[in-house]
Amino acid sequence: MVFFKDKANTPFTLESPADYLSQKSLDRRLKNGVVLNELDLPVDPAYIQSVNSLGGIEVYFRSKWMNGILVEMDPSKVGDVMNLDIVQSVILVAPGVRLSNVKEEIVIPNTFTNPNSTTTTTDTQLNMLGVARMHEDGYTGAGILMAVFDGGFQGVNNRAAFEHLHANNKIVASYDYVENTDNPYQYDDHGTEVLSCIAAKFGTSISGTGPDVALILAVTEEVYETNGTTDSEYWIEEYNWLFAAEMADSAGVDIIHSSVGYSTFGPLSGTNDYEYMNYSYADMDGATTTITKAAEWASERGILVVSSAGNAGGSSWNYITAPADGPNVLSVGSVTASGVKSGFSSFGPTFDGRIKPDVAAMGSSTVVVSADGNIRTSNGTSFAGPLIAGFAASLMQAYSELTSVEIIDLIRRSGSQAANPDNELGYGIPNYLTIIGEPLSIDPKPVFEVFPIPIQSNLNVKNLSQRPISYLLIDIQGKVVFSGSFEGLNHQLSISQLRSGIYFLKLSYDGATETFKLLKN
Repeated sequence: MVFFKDKANTPFTLESPADYLSQKSLDRRLKNGVVLNELDLPVDPAYIQSVNSLGGIEVYFRSKWMNGILVEMDPSKVGDVMNLDIVQSVILVAPGVRLSNVKEEIVIPNTFTNPNSTTTTTDTQLNMLGVARMHEDGYTGAGILMAVFDGGFQGVNNRAAFEHLHANNKIVASYDYVENTDNPYQYDDHGTEVLSCIAAKFGTSISGTGPDVALILAVTEEVYETNGTTDSEYWIEEYNWLFAAEMADSAGVDIIHSSVGYSTFGPLSGTNDYEYMNYSYADMDGATTTITKAAEWASERGILVVSSAGNAGGSSWNYITAPADGPNVLSVGSVTASGVKSGFSSFGPTFDGRIKPDVAAMGSSTVVVSADGNIRTSNGTSFAGPLIAGFAASLMQAYSELTSVEIIDLIRRSGSQAANPDNELGYGIPNYLTIIGEPLSIDPKPVFEVFPIPIQSNLNVKNLSQRPISYLLIDIQGKVVFSGSFEGLNHQLSISQLRSGIYFLKLSYDGATETFKLLKN
């Protein structure tokens, strides 16, 4: 990775975000009260060209959040790069040659292979979360865009349990960051099994928790080395996750899910020259590892990030792995079919003492769809996590007015041990039936009247709650025009100085929010 010192001369501006963010991304920011900042500005193209012009260096991916680029180059070129006055630092993230510019054609067949047997059902893992009732109520994740990052999605392009995704154009984008291709349907089927917990659908026996979500699939986890071994990993996988998260943010995803976790790196056997890449438990503080930083930056932009907690329970490591340590990451532990903590499920707390995991779902003997399309069971928080991700997508559909932070809070409060969370199962097993049994606690929004609309010079706000209120006035591009607070029954905002156009007024108190669309003449 080559990191640059600044974005001082970038041609991109915060005033024109449509140049680098989709409208869906801007809409999500607006809904979640997110204000654009310098991290959102792309890397300066001139800086990238300066590195390119040195010769013998291949530039592949860029990160606006870390202001850097991923390159492949011989170590002898590092000095030349560091001599550029625009460069802050250069770090090795992986040895060897991995990336290429060879694109692969993705083939989606006309026929999809059925599983050998459908006697096994997903009923137990769904009923544990109250998902059957959720689906009966019409909440299946429709209208929600989710990105799933994993090590490969073999069979998702030709197995019957995923046919509906292709028939309904639910896979809207895909990318392989491991080798720089467009094809995610290779390498491994861990992502296949994970995705099945979210979005599989076959007859009445097999269903994910959010089978109608729209999807972006990204390969970020390196499963196979170029020599065919599978016994090592390096920092590059965290950066792959970062690149994928930035892509997902720009595309406007609502949720990111990944069942990956990082603690140690390098070869798993033999001499390890990369021990310096290893993390310690002290690094599980929500602010140190690259992948956790990336997850937090995604969360700050209104994306709901879900992560498996890790399978280190009872091992020498024992604790959660990154990015599950993120303060705003919804991390998921595992339970058995009877609701008891799985022995392998990683423990909290984070190193700085926060409760983790946040919640739990069935990760022991979870029913999944494998690469050959057959139905089997598998173990790991890798499968508890996506059950919650699909659950969150369906809740997001049901309570579309809530922000991602409010959805996470709703999930936690519906947990089986929400009153007494611990560092084994967090707030416990969430349940849709608990949520619909507490309608007043779901939507504690204040009652406001905002007038006149259209506005001429003054905007009146009647605050029927008469509680202290904070407000943001945001323009159509997501930029905060002004902000403040008030209390009492009536308040007047002067907007005579504003240009004509559409604005959004976000009013909030005690974590509850309401947004009004305004027209200024």
